[in-house]
Amino acid sequence: MEKSAIAHDDERELRTVRNALNHIRTLRANINRDVAFSALMRFEALADHYRQTELLADNKTEKTRATYLVYLRKWILPRWGREYLHSIKAVAVEQWLRLLVELSNGSKAKIRNIMSGIFSHAIRYEFVDKNPITAVRQSGKRETVPVILDLAEMHRLFDELALRERAMIICDALTGIRRGELMGLQWHDLDFLARRINISRSVVDQAINDCKTEASRKPVLMDECMFQVLIAWRQESAYTAPVDWVWASPQMHGKQPLWLSTIMRYYVQPAAERAGIKKKIGWHTFRHTFSTLVKSLGVDAKVVQELLRHASFKTTMDRYTQALDEPKRQAQDRLANLIMCTGKVGHA
Repeated sequence: MEKSAIAHDDERELRTVRNALNHIRTLRANINRDVAFSALMRFEALADHYRQTELLADNKTEKTRATYLVYLRKWILPRWGREYLHSIKAVAVEQWLRLLVELSNGSKAKIRNIMSGIFSHAIRYEFVDKNPITAVRQSGKRETVPVILDLAEMHRLFDELALRERAMIICDALTGIRRGELMGLQWHDLDFLARRINISRSVVDQAINDCKTEASRKPVLMDECMFQVLIAWRQESAYTAPVDWVWASPQMHGKQPLWLSTIMRYYVQPAAERAGIKKKIGWHTFRHTFSTLVKSLGVDAKVVQELLRHASFKTTMDRYTQALDEPKRQAQDRLANLIMCTGKVGHA
């Protein structure tokens, strides 16, 4: 009945040939206008519009912006910048990604995701009506096995580290904290009474950013071993005011944190070499080690997720369940006992 009424109204509007022709001209003009706009817009113009209106938005971190711009400048724009939007097809993009043999699967997936994000931006601004990149198949599967340290290697490494670096590694290995979050710690974030570390910010390349997700902002627990080594470091540090950086740079008179890449290159990696560790380690090694060891204890998967502060596990699990502090603390205590059983944490 409703469709019949609509059709009847249309018939009354187009009851003459002239009305029908005028209506057709209007439809054709609108269609041609949209097609012409899409046909005349190149991908580089769209990417520039995206950069100015969305990439510079407050919800993007400095690191994210820098990463996107590098991928655009180095790979995406040289190949697709001069292409018109309507001529970019999924199969062509997929074949091009296969030719980038120098890049890992993760980097290729990042390229695909950036291009898809830019086309989604185009849809939002009605430059195009579809996103061809959604049909691009590109695996982001890791091609190499993450490096982890076994318990003997951890113990040997602790023996070779000075107090500051040992405190960093213990803090990282017993919490799985991300490197930017580790670098962003200030003394007022450490609640020694409640034995918690509040994660409020992330520092990457000296740029201070908020944590990316709600899960990332959850506090991490501080077990007895971590408590002792952080107290020892605070007694030795020259910068201990509440707003001072936990890992403050002496060269910058405490005004900014240390560069973690420098600490890794000149302190941690040489210590690992002295300890006879042949593996190529980095800051993420300790997050992987944390994850692997805590899982080896048979800890509930949801508790592991909460300890790692991952945003997703299963949508239902994320929305309707929470791991209690007590199971998390028990898991961390068991891990601390496993890693720190040599009893050498507090020595300077």
